[in-house]
Formats: sequence, C-alpha cells, structure tokens
Amino acid sequence: LEQLASENYKERESAQTKLHTLLETSGGSVLKKLRHECIATEDSEVKIRLERLLKPYNRWKIMPEFLDVLPGAVGQLEKHGVKSVAEKLWREHGEPGNNPVMLTVIRQLIEFLRMERENYWMGPPYGALILIGKPAVDSLIKALKDQNPELRRYVIWILAHIGDTRAVEPLINILSDPDSDFRWSAASALGVLGDKRAVEPVSELLKDAESDVRVNAADALGIIGHKSAVPQLIEVLKHKDKRVRRQAVRSLGKIGDKSAVDALLHTMKTEKAEIAGCAADALGKIGESKAVDQLLTYVKHKDYRIRFPVVKALGAIGDAKALLPLIKALSDKNSDIRRIAAWGLGKMKKEQAILPLIEAYEDDDKDIRKFISEALTSIGKPAVEPLIASLRRDKWHIRVGSAQALGMIKAEKAVKPLTELFRDEKFWVRQAAADALANIGKPAVETLIGTLKDKSALVCWYAMDCLKKIGEKTCIGDIIEILNHKDRWVRDKAEEVLGCLTGQESISGYDKWKAWYEESGKNE
Repeated sequence: LEQLASENYKERESAQTKLHTLLETSGGSVLKKLRHECIATEDSEVKIRLERLLKPYNRWKIMPEFLDVLPGAVGQLEKHGVKSVAEKLWREHGEPGNNPVMLTVIRQLIEFLRMERENYWMGPPYGALILIGKPAVDSLIKALKDQNPELRRYVIWILAHIGDTRAVEPLINILSDPDSDFRWSAASALGVLGDKRAVEPVSELLKDAESDVRVNAADALGIIGHKSAVPQLIEVLKHKDKRVRRQAVRSLGKIGDKSAVDALLHTMKTEKAEIAGCAADALGKIGESKAVDQLLTYVKHKDYRIRFPVVKALGAIGDAKALLPLIKALSDKNSDIRRIAAWGLGKMKKEQAILPLIEAYEDDDKDIRKFISEALTSIGKPAVEPLIASLRRDKWHIRVGSAQALGMIKAEKAVKPLTELFRDEKFWVRQAAADALANIGKPAVETLIGTLKDKSALVCWYAMDCLKKIGEKTCIGDIIEILNHKDRWVRDKAEEVLGCLTGQESISGYDKWKAWYEESGKNE
C-alpha cells in the first residue's frame, strides 16, 4: 500500500499487480483492509487504483468471509457461475448440519440475490439456495425482513420451493404487508407449502381489496387442499369479480369435498360458459353421483367450453346413466370431445362400450385412436374376442387399432390371428401386428418360430423382426437356415437379427454362421 502511493510510476504499477495477486490468493482480511483503505485514503491516485482493484469484488458484493471459504472467488464465479460454484462448495462442506463454512456461503448467496435483478449475467443464486435447502432456511427467514423488496420477493419463492414448514409462520406474517405484491406472493408460497395452519389467514385474503391477491388466495387454498377452506370458497362464488369466482370453483374441485356439490351445481346453472365449464370439471373431480342428472342436461350443449368438461366429468364419475351419452359423444364434431369420451368409457370399463369403441377406430385423428386403444385395454379381457373379430374388418384403421389394443392387453389368444396380418396389404396394419406380438412376448414365440418357414417372404421378415424385439434366442438355428432364402432383403434381415441376438455382428454368410452355431451357438 505504501508502494502504491510512490511517486515512481513503475512502483505503483508493480504494487497494484501484487495487490491483485494477494486478492486472488489470500483470505478475506486483504479484501477488508483494501476496502477500508479505499475509503480512508486522501490520495486520489491511490483511491482510483484501489477502486479499479476492488471493482469486480464490489460488483459481486463479495463478503471478506467468503474469500476465506473460496480464495479466488471472483475468477471462479465468472468462469463457472453461481450455481456451479455453490454446488461444489455444498459437496465439499454441506454435511452435516449448519456448519460455519456453509453459513458463510448461504449469507454470500443472499448477497448475490440482492443484485440478481440488475445483474442477470451472474447466474441463478436462487437455484443454489434451493439446492442447499433446509440449512439455508433460518438465514432466508431473516432475509424476509430485509429492506430490499426484490430480495424479499426472491426469498419468499425460495422458501416455498425448499418446502420447510419453519417458513409457514413468517410467511403468514407477510399476508398483512401493505404491499399487495408481497401479500399475493406469500399466499401462493403458503399454497405450495401446503400447511393447514395457513388456511384461515389465507382465507382472509379472499376479501382483499386487490383482485390479484384474492385470486392467488383462492388458488392457494385449492393447492393446500384442506376441507376447512370449503365454506369460505363457497361464499366467494357470489363475488362480483369473475376471476375470483372462477378460481374458487377450480379450488373447490381440487379440494374434492362433497359439501361443495350443491354450490357447484348452482354455479353451473347461473354462470356463463367459462365458469360453468369450470364447475362441471370440479364436479367431475369430486366424483359425486348426485351431479350426474344435471350434467347430462348439458352433454349436447352448443358451447364447447361447457360440453367438453361435462363429458370429462361424466367419464370421471363413472355412473351407468352416462354410458349411452358418452358413446354418442364418440361421434361429436369436436375432436377433443371424442378423445375425452373415449377416455371416459375406458374409466367406466363397461362391456357395452366395446363395439362402439372399435367402430370409433375409423376416426381420422390418430390421437383419438390411441385413446380408444387405451380405453379397450382398460376394459381388458372382455374386449379380446371382439377385437380379434375386428382384425378382419375392411377398414384398415380398425385393423390397426384392434391389433394395437390386443398387444396392449397382451392377449395370448390373439397370437395366431395377429400373425395372419403379416400378409395384410397395408404397411401400418402389418407393423401394428408385429408390435402387438412383440408386446405379447414369450407366449407368441412358438407360433412365430413356426411362421419362419412360411412361403411368404413378407411373413418370414415380420416374424424375424418380432423375435428380435422379444429377444428370443431359441430361434437362432432356424434363422440361420433363412440365410439361404432366395430374396436378398430377407437374408439381410436374418443377418441383422442374428447379429442382434448373438452379439456376433462380425460374422457374415450362411457357412460362417453355421460353423459358429455348430461350435458354440447351440450352447448359447
């Protein structure tokens, strides 16, 4: 420092270089000393040089104690970012408990957080604090009282993501903050924490003057999911603010308490499409059969926003009265409703739905056909015979869907009919049959091995493909004989399957494979 004040330019440059090295390699005492000297000196040249030295440390708000933990902190932070450095320190010092090293790291991360908004280049300190988790909670709770509003906002969300219930009471205290941003942030955070202690204080925010606060409070009560919030949410259904009513309806559905059913049925009658649809969805989540009769009156409603959640709710409740309307909904003009109708019929698992679902395979929408297969799979064994019969239908979409469903059910009875589809004129049908047989697995092996001798090259090719997917090695000898097949593309497939099943990908040609098989393959 004395040399830094020298009249000799070279000495000043040399002193600055050495101080820079000391900052990079030494602990926090050097940083503390230089910061003090920068404030105390009356020499303008010295002040300028010290400010230049300290600029990156001040830019990062580096605490002297942090340099004791991580010498050369600035270089590492600029090279690797906050989260990577924090992860490294956590691996080295993080366990067990609250040790002094990690407490220093946590305090430094909170300092980083203080400048996060204006310095997006620094990397995410909030991610690092979430990674550290519970050991950081006490320090974060203290930071909730900080004068920096941006810091407090970040801390609220970090505490929510960490999920420690020590944060519940401090967050409840913020619900009365004069700033509405803090009230709704705290309400949302308490929702994430899911502690029932928050139900009553968050319920009070349903009467807040700010719309966003009321909406977030209603949402938080739904996420907490405690039935003690139901009366307050029902009361809010009369609120003049449409957004609050809509969120209250959704939250009643999330809570799933049957005491809300009558209020939700009334809401369906009195509200416009958007909120009426939310009420139907909520009724489906609650699953109360007494709602079915009213829901059925809306199943043909002209507005999709009502029709879709009504069909979904009927499927979720699963009452027998809804079977025929759901079957009819398979032909609705809206593809989303056809899809959700198939889903609902799968949930109901009624045999009467099997044939209508198979007919619905004619739908042009492949996503709907996928839902139909899943529905038939849910119905299970009773669907097997009708699906086998459908493998011979003229419509190729029906053949594909039926094959897929049989594979998903793993229907052993369908093995032979599925192998017959290897002759189908449509590629997608043949592929669906092959995938289904591979899904059925071992019970299909004997039939597939027998099919290897079929005169049709196409049948032989698909049989080998299925055996490869199943991983069946007992067929190796039979596949070696196919290397003499007249068609090159069949021989190439045999080579591929043999290489896959044996791991001997360097062998090629019938003679070499036969020799390998005689020598060691039979034992495998």
